[in-house]
Amino acid sequence: MMKRLVSLFVVILLIAISVSQVSAEEDAIAQMIAYYQFYGSAAHTDIARLTEQLAETDAEKAQAWGDIMAYWEYVNDGMEICTDVLPDGLPDDDTLCITVLGYALNADGTMKEELIGRLQVAMDSAEKYPNAYVACTGGGTASGNPFATEADQMAAWLQEHGLDSDRIIVENQSKSTVQNAELTYKLLRKHYPQITSLAIITSDYHVPRGCLLYNAQLILSAYEAEDHPLNIVGNAGYRAGHNGYEAVSLQASGIAQIAGITLSRTKPVLSELTRITVQGKTEYVCGEAPNLQVTACYNNEYSRDVTNAAVISGYDPDQTGTQTLTAAYEENGKQCTAEITVTVSDNTLTWVIPLAVGIMVFIVAGVTVAVFLKRKTAKEQTDGPPVA
Repeated sequence: MMKRLVSLFVVILLIAISVSQVSAEEDAIAQMIAYYQFYGSAAHTDIARLTEQLAETDAEKAQAWGDIMAYWEYVNDGMEICTDVLPDGLPDDDTLCITVLGYALNADGTMKEELIGRLQVAMDSAEKYPNAYVACTGGGTASGNPFATEADQMAAWLQEHGLDSDRIIVENQSKSTVQNAELTYKLLRKHYPQITSLAIITSDYHVPRGCLLYNAQLILSAYEAEDHPLNIVGNAGYRAGHNGYEAVSLQASGIAQIAGITLSRTKPVLSELTRITVQGKTEYVCGEAPNLQVTACYNNEYSRDVTNAAVISGYDPDQTGTQTLTAAYEENGKQCTAEITVTVSDNTLTWVIPLAVGIMVFIVAGVTVAVFLKRKTAKEQTDGPPVA
């Protein structure tokens, strides 16, 4: 009886620990999303802090979410949005899948002009990349025709306009961009394992959110399946002529839906930079670059390496003697500095001393051999010729 109670207690304890761990991970992810939603790229430090926190329990999940957050920033700040046709330089074989995102149908099940526009972009892109597959995504959205789906209508249009049916992949169950990505991943990994990259086609205003949600879902699907993710390598948008509604808050809602968590509506507080420290090598020879590490410290006891973002001044690699270097780092409008003293020596010593030592060794060895030979000759002369 006692053994059963102990076993039951252990099971309950393990379950409690597991639930607590999952709750902590979900909280960290929810905070990441909230930080970017409210602050964008200004939340770098807190996203890094939360990623490190997540890594303490699951390093692979932390890597996945680090990639998702980095891509989110790229989508809004650095990604080029192409129009009319996919860009040059994408894979020119069947490892590429041109993925066309659906759009709500008319009540009778026919396609709206915007969806046809996306299909024309897809058709032109399929002609540019003749070995690529074309995936049509989207389920039933026609209020008056329950049998019509976006993907089936799209596939029929592409075939009518000359695209080989063998190149067309149909995902006709999804009702949102998030489901598009989830079901497309499963379909491709199961039936088209040769596909390794996707090119997203949608309306121009929808490209950032479409790529963002697809990328996030592809990364997490791969994480859950312990498989490699499918990479988004390009995009092309139909010129819709309007901006739609694509706020960062809508992006955040989609990411939260993918993560399966409730989106926090509370604005978090940014970590505040309080000081920096600088340490590293303090003795150099002329011409040598400084080798230092700069660490930023914050008001919540968090610290991180900011060497690549810091500016080092006051160093002259050609000036011998003592020098005081200054490291400066700025974050969200606040700058901190720190100093370190280093010594620079004449680099001639780096080769003169070894050369001198080498010469001395050579001379000593030569003298030793000469003395040995001289003594050997003298001994032979003293002993005389050998007796027959």
